[in-house]
Amino acid sequence: MDCFFRLFRRQSAYGTSSYLVTRSPCRGTYAGSVILAGIPLKLGTYGFLRFSIPMFPEATLRSTPFIYTPSAIAIIYTPSTTSRQIDLKKIIAYSPVAHMNLVTIDLVGVEVYDVILEYSSMTRGERCATQNGSRHLCKKFRGLQISDTTIDPTERNDQKKKWSSIPPMSSHGLVPPALFLCVGVLYDRHQTRLVRYYGGSVSTMPNLPTISFSSTLANMSSPGTSSFLGEFPISVGAFQRNSLVATLAALGMILGAAYSLWLYNRAVSGNFKPDFLHKFSDPNGREVSIFLPFLVGGATVR
Repeated sequence: MDCFFRLFRRQSAYGTSSYLVTRSPCRGTYAGSVILAGIPLKLGTYGFLRFSIPMFPEATLRSTPFIYTPSAIAIIYTPSTTSRQIDLKKIIAYSPVAHMNLVTIDLVGVEVYDVILEYSSMTRGERCATQNGSRHLCKKFRGLQISDTTIDPTERNDQKKKWSSIPPMSSHGLVPPALFLCVGVLYDRHQTRLVRYYGGSVSTMPNLPTISFSSTLANMSSPGTSSFLGEFPISVGAFQRNSLVATLAALGMILGAAYSLWLYNRAVSGNFKPDFLHKFSDPNGREVSIFLPFLVGGATVR
């Protein structure tokens, strides 16, 4: 259980964890913020996939209500908190927390639930003495392509359709870093991160709003982006398992889209404020070359 709760805490399912996760990117440099947004928040879900569920399947199955409840609360709590922030870096730092808690719901409630039930129904002797059973379980958990004649080829094809939590993990390892880079470009020009000082940049920096808009669409899981391809199957599967949790998750996604559009409209559209902003220049070639891998990856991750 200690392993379980330590991994679950990495998903920022509690208010204090969300505060700690967002505190480091806001205080660090923009290069450090890109790394922190792209990697550490995904370690919790990776730990579930790699260690917690294969090692403690029965405990994970019994702990399902303790996973659903904080994750559903975090999905609602995070967008509600984000909409009250005035710092651009804080807003971006909070954005992937709700998405990763949605992935956590998917890990326990949709994909591995059937696998855990199958493993729990086996006796201890069947688990230890049947090598084929252990190989079969490892294949399901870790996605290993084991060349075994006892495995039906149609079952192997079914396994390729599972693990819908991997695409959103990969996608949100690329989208928040791209948004941090957009904030870094603005801060490099204007030396401020407060939202109230920005506005009308679409007329002075036309290329940056285009880049930030594509990242905003991916952050709100708009259709056609890699985030949508990962989160839509999760939402459909969640409704099949627990309609209440799925409804809360859908409400959190709506709130996330609301604050994403609010941030883009506040920073890009609106009235121009020349009293606060003085230096205007689009991203140069070096900055565009940094943006490209994140934009291409966020649009093509499957």
